[in-house]
Amino acid sequence: MRLFPFLIGWLAVLVVWLVLWVWRRSLGRQEDESIHVLDSEVGQIAQQVEVGQKLDKLDWWVKIVSIVLVVYGVALAGLYVYAAWDASSRGVLG
Repeated sequence: MRLFPFLIGWLAVLVVWLVLWVWRRSLGRQEDESIHVLDSEVGQIAQQVEVGQKLDKLDWWVKIVSIVLVVYGVALAGLYVYAAWDASSRGVLG
């Protein structure tokens, strides 16, 4: 069984996860964790809400892609172990 195409797919999912993670980190740096309650800080409050909503959406995608990455990786490892076991039981390695 050739697993190389599946490995390429897993690496593609890994690249998507890394891009989302870096994007999340860069967006998180813009987050202002101070509480703004004065009327003169209305613009900052709106910006906090906007950044918070973006972070929530991005966190959801990072979680989903993380789950896909782990499940895909475990399935790929299982296929590799099965292929190695099958090949060794037939006396053919490689």
